[in-house]
Amino acid sequence: MNRILVTRRRVDRPAAILLPLTGLAAATIWFTTNSPAAFPLPVVLTTAWPLLRFHYPAVGQYSVISKRPTEGRINIRAIIALGCIIGSMATLRFIGLDHEIVFLPGCLPAFLILPDQIRFLDRLEHTREQNLQLTAADSVKRFEECCLQTRSTESTIAS
Repeated sequence: MNRILVTRRRVDRPAAILLPLTGLAAATIWFTTNSPAAFPLPVVLTTAWPLLRFHYPAVGQYSVISKRPTEGRINIRAIIALGCIIGSMATLRFIGLDHEIVFLPGCLPAFLILPDQIRFLDRLEHTREQNLQLTAADSVKRFEECCLQTRSTESTIAS
């Protein structure tokens, strides 16, 4: 297992990118659907960002990470899917389709990406399960070795 120093910059960098993107996405959704329902997106992100930011101490904290960080690929795929949805909705609206018709065809890219995402998450879960089983077996082995060392130390002290 590796240890890394996690600082507040780890939260600041994605927020600096996502805040303008969610504002743009909310404006695009408003334009395409004539509904301001997406405007809470930037507000939620603006509220969540300080909560996450101040979760970490100012000097940072050490965190244990796995050897293969694959969660980042999940996030990138989700951002790509959302970008495809919003982009296709905006394109259909610019073509001149009515705002009530734009939503379902706009979600089509997400439905196309979904099977690949499910397959990826299934493989990720399978790999995690295998790693957990290997770690559990190794933990039992180390515990037994520790118990044997303790017993041999106690018998040496007793004699």
